[in-house]
Amino acid sequence: MKTKFFTWATVARIYNAMPLGVCECETIENAKGYTKVLVLIVITFLLAGMYDAILLQKGGAL
Repeated sequence: MKTKFFTWATVARIYNAMPLGVCECETIENAKGYTKVLVLIVITFLLAGMYDAILLQKGGAL
């Protein structure tokens, strides 16, 4: 029998294991919401870094 490593229940357990109760998930829907927000934050930082790198190449620093 093959088990799936990635399940929303596993993601919820990982969030619940974070110190200080940063992301306490009561349901799988909470885990999905936290994951969406974290992905958006990471994408935002990547885009900001790329924008900053482009500005540095053109000679303008922030």
